[in-house]
Amino acid sequence: MFTSSKWEEGKSDKGLGEQVYSGAAEFGLFWANIAVVIGTIVALGLIYWGIVLWRQKEKYSVSIQGKITDAQCASASDGKRQYQQCAIKIEYVVDGKPYNFETIRSDQYYAKGYNISLRYNPDNPVEATLDPPVKTFGQVMILVALVILAGVWINWYVKRRFKFAAAAGGVGAAVDMFRGGSDLIRF
Repeated sequence: MFTSSKWEEGKSDKGLGEQVYSGAAEFGLFWANIAVVIGTIVALGLIYWGIVLWRQKEKYSVSIQGKITDAQCASASDGKRQYQQCAIKIEYVVDGKPYNFETIRSDQYYAKGYNISLRYNPDNPVEATLDPPVKTFGQVMILVALVILAGVWINWYVKRRFKFAAAAGGVGAAVDMFRGGSDLIRF
């Protein structure tokens, strides 16, 4: 740890300030250890499910261009923000046969006559979606997991290496406990 052999032997010839400083550092290191365990477990779970989603056979595996044949858009509000909500009909052609796809979207404004990318099920071309493939979500989960892993392990390393960082983390964790917070992972 950070302490001298005199401190580990229980001798208390250090001043009160040094004792508080060392205690805060030990408490900060304790929370860093908890954060690294919890963060690693969460990250490993995200990596596992990210790989499962990434390797999953995509139902809507073929991308195609379709044309918006009808778009009924209206302003909507959820109380906090205002957005466009559109009921759209899209026509697309697979092997010379036309198919129609209808959906309601609120991510942007759609207009009749525009081309749009969609994905369809090659086993049943009538099934289509505008949403990105699930593989993208798996990749994002893995990326988030790697960021979490890097964050908790860098946090742990810094608090193990630098006593002042551990002391600052310990003071922050103690203040959070008194305020009723629950910040286990502090960067």
